[in-house]
Amino acid sequence: MTSAKALHAHRWAALPERGTPALLWLIAWIAMHIGRWAARLLLYPITLYFVSSAHAARRVSYEYLKRVRGRPPYWWHVFRHFHCFAATILDRVYLLRGEFEHFDVTLHETEILHRQIESGKGCILLGSH
Repeated sequence: MTSAKALHAHRWAALPERGTPALLWLIAWIAMHIGRWAARLLLYPITLYFVSSAHAARRVSYEYLKRVRGRPPYWWHVFRHFHCFAATILDRVYLLRGEFEHFDVTLHETEILHRQIESGKGCILLGSH
């Protein structure tokens, strides 16, 4: 990693949590007790709050999307970028808790993986969502 990237990553990690502990607890409680559907529904106003108030993150998202799209993004592209980030965090909460039933995962070509395991050799697994 270049020193500029390392400095940027350090600054990003040093930013304080923007949510209050009570609201973080509430969304976690809703996710665990009411369900994933309710938590995902709440991501829309939460995302709107962050897109509206997180000026530096919004600017970075805009510049990133402009670079990868090859043209300036519209506001809904930035909203969707933030929302995908939020949805990924929510999904990780369920995955870290071992609650895999919330996801529809299809495995293909598993016999290749089984052969690798039986051979005692390692392998690299790539996934996508």
